[in-house]
Amino acid sequence: MDGGIFNCRYDEYFTLINADDNLFQFLGYTREEFARLFHNRVLEAICEEDREIILAEVERQLSTGRVFRYENRMIVKGGCTRWVWVSAELVEDETEGEMIHCIFHDISRDRKSQEQLAISEKRYDIILSHIRDIIFELDCITHSIYYSPNFKKRFGYEI
Repeated sequence: MDGGIFNCRYDEYFTLINADDNLFQFLGYTREEFARLFHNRVLEAICEEDREIILAEVERQLSTGRVFRYENRMIVKGGCTRWVWVSAELVEDETEGEMIHCIFHDISRDRKSQEQLAISEKRYDIILSHIRDIIFELDCITHSIYYSPNFKKRFGYEI
């Protein structure tokens, strides 16, 4: 399961109107558990430290149109978090009024890969800063050259 669809009110809590089963499978909760634990408020299922950022970002994007996109962490059963990417559109519904139609994708694996890459790059930078040799890479396609920071230390200037 990579994602799914849900609709919520355009209110202060993004109150859930309806969702496919994928949302609840992603979160690990039944519909009843979600209603009981989160009061059917999608915002309450978002990690607390992400909530204000998301609200501000949604408002910023809606100031220029009716479509918005964002990434955030959601609380899944057991207290863990998973990353989700949401693409949404503000629509008018005869029954609900203004509501948000959302398509979400699980990007947890991608975020984990990005975090591991960042750690690996940091490790690489630390190693480079502790060796005396100058390391360089030549990209044969773009003809760009990377020199390690030791080049400037040794010769006193940057290329």
